[in-house]
Amino acid sequence: MDTDIIIPIYNAFDFTKKCIETVIEHTDLTKHTLLLINDKSTDQRILPLLNLFTAEYPSLNIAIINNESNQGFVRTVNIGMQHSSRDVVLLNSDTEVTKNWLPKIQKCAYSKAAIATVTPLSNNATLASVPDFMSENTIPSDFTIEKYAEIVERCSMNLFPEIPTANGFCMYIRREAINNIGLFDEKAFGKGYGEENDFSYRCLQAGYRHLLCDNTYIYHKGTQSFSQEKTELINSHLQILKKRYPSCIENTESFVQQNPISDIQLNIRYAINLHSKKNVLIVIHDFKEAEKKNIGGTTLHVHDLIKNMKEEFNFHVLYYSDDDFKYHVTSFLPFDKITSTLGAYSQYTTLNLYNDTFNRDIKILIDTLKIDLIHIHHLKYMYLDIFKVAKEKSVPVIYTLHDFYSICPSMNLFNKETFLCNYANTAGCGSCIAKTFSLNINFIPLWRKEFYENLKTVKKIIVPSYSTKNIFLNTYKDLTIEVVEHGYDKINEKPNNDNPDKKKNKKFNIAFIGYITEEKGLKYLEELTEKVKGTDINVHLFGQTTNKKYNKNKKNYIYHGKYIQQDLPNLLLENNIKLICLLSMGPETYSYTLSESLISEIPVVSFDLGAIAERVKRTDVGWILPINSTLDDIFKLISTIKSAPQEYEQKVERIRHFLKDMKSLKDMGNEYTEIYNKTINAFPIENHDIYYVQSRNEFYRKGKEILTLNLREEKKEYKRVKHIIKSSVPFKQAFNEVQNFRSTYTSSKYRNKIFFKFIWYRILRINI
Repeated sequence: MDTDIIIPIYNAFDFTKKCIETVIEHTDLTKHTLLLINDKSTDQRILPLLNLFTAEYPSLNIAIINNESNQGFVRTVNIGMQHSSRDVVLLNSDTEVTKNWLPKIQKCAYSKAAIATVTPLSNNATLASVPDFMSENTIPSDFTIEKYAEIVERCSMNLFPEIPTANGFCMYIRREAINNIGLFDEKAFGKGYGEENDFSYRCLQAGYRHLLCDNTYIYHKGTQSFSQEKTELINSHLQILKKRYPSCIENTESFVQQNPISDIQLNIRYAINLHSKKNVLIVIHDFKEAEKKNIGGTTLHVHDLIKNMKEEFNFHVLYYSDDDFKYHVTSFLPFDKITSTLGAYSQYTTLNLYNDTFNRDIKILIDTLKIDLIHIHHLKYMYLDIFKVAKEKSVPVIYTLHDFYSICPSMNLFNKETFLCNYANTAGCGSCIAKTFSLNINFIPLWRKEFYENLKTVKKIIVPSYSTKNIFLNTYKDLTIEVVEHGYDKINEKPNNDNPDKKKNKKFNIAFIGYITEEKGLKYLEELTEKVKGTDINVHLFGQTTNKKYNKNKKNYIYHGKYIQQDLPNLLLENNIKLICLLSMGPETYSYTLSESLISEIPVVSFDLGAIAERVKRTDVGWILPINSTLDDIFKLISTIKSAPQEYEQKVERIRHFLKDMKSLKDMGNEYTEIYNKTINAFPIENHDIYYVQSRNEFYRKGKEILTLNLREEKKEYKRVKHIIKSSVPFKQAFNEVQNFRSTYTSSKYRNKIFFKFIWYRILRINI
């Protein structure tokens, strides 16, 4: 269908030139007509520019109307629509159209009945703005407008949703609507601002609809600032609209509040971010912020990988949250950090190895986020379907075994009498299962059978220590397992150790680190605390215990409580800690606390068990006790260390020697980057179903479910945003803060309240 493209022009030479050039490049002007209307521009270069285009392209349908006097924007647009007898596109002169723009918009305009207008997506078009709604968006520096538009088209779900009003920056109008509704109201809106809303609302009242063309992207430079005169003009025209169309205005405001097209925005946000890098799905049981106190070693390791590899890969972390009992995905992308909700499934129990709903959602997740590699770090709360789906979709899997969950869901293989349980004899697991899980059925044979079958499909299995590898190979004998130790960064700046209070303190300070449970040596902490009373030895705890009696100070015992991981080395040095007790009664697979001790140049005491003993023996940076050593054995060793300063200094020197060549986080990132790239290149993904609209709709629908945050944080955030609204920050910044609050606290009693505060302080009070 032939269409007339109307561009009203007043000055803006460079923008106008670029706009016309893109229309000529991307539009079939042997079929359609480009109508250029010069509204008596004061820039004398404009008319010659328009004539130049007609001269250079004589075979194209380019027409010029030159107003003899300045008619104003709305009258100029009406002149164009009266000149035409066909469908029209009203196109601002500060826009840049993109490939196939007009055919796509036309198809949208005739995709449904009773359509009056169509508005494409843009960087700066209020309701049609993407990826940030109601905002002026910046195109990333490594994207051209054409490339951005191509990705928008390629990822589009082609929903063509209804919107309450068109936007005049690029407004397709069907001739039927013009004939039945009339032209723009140039009497009321002659100088512009609000005329397209007035026309749109008249169309709505007549039964017509307005669509958003979500597969087409048009760049719009837009107005960068408003003068006082323009602001007053906008406000006065808004009052006209409110008086004429109160219900339409109310519906538009409701549309802005609810943002029903957020799926489109989120889809584009992901598509742009996913474009230039490979995408890695991290699977983990728990994923708290790195700055939280006492987070686990597995979570710390994942944060370290992301921090040191985010320039190379997009990371998407799938985890279970015990705050709301739901599964979430946090994506770390070049321009965003996005958290979406995957779903909520039947409560996890020991025997729930598979879950059909989880299986379906993982398929959707992998396709929607274009996952190239899955790196599993922990499967607690997860289901083994992750392996099945990966195999079905030919997505390679790497599995880092941080503990012994795949051998037994107790994870630690701990036995209080023997330290390491007899895990090889599954027949003897019944009594432990009865005590640990309150079950009378020995499920370990089935558990290991299913894990073994799935582990055989993994492209690479990694453990952080050789002792861990040996334990796994005793259980799963024919697996190929690679040892890749974790990295750790040294202290950048050590605290001043010349504190006079330290010199006065003649005590020998020893410390326990972390969350001290029974398997982590709680009984030794309790016994030592009693043993050192009245001696020249102090016991410190940096962390917490399961015995609350020891979460407070006692004589010769100092309780420091939770700590942030990066603060620990300095805390140890500031408290003049001389020896660290790592008395785990079960085998560790690596031990971050050992790394933290070593970078603080503090020797350790441990049992001859697991990765701690392996690492201490290899570098000779501490003392190893036989398993089942008594309290007297431990106290005797500590006393010997205290009274043998020469041997102690030898251990410290060996630590310093070790630190010179210690693997850093950067080294570890480089090592895993090589592993990832080799795996991805060896097993490239060829069949992502990225056009499966129903799947992506389901993902984005669930993505609207936001983590429930506590009321104290909610109220504090409400007060902060209200302060911003009342301050002198720019309108856009204040609006974005309101939108962020409303999208985060979806069920909050403050959600509508903050919106009304915004209207009052930022709109209504301006007019009073």
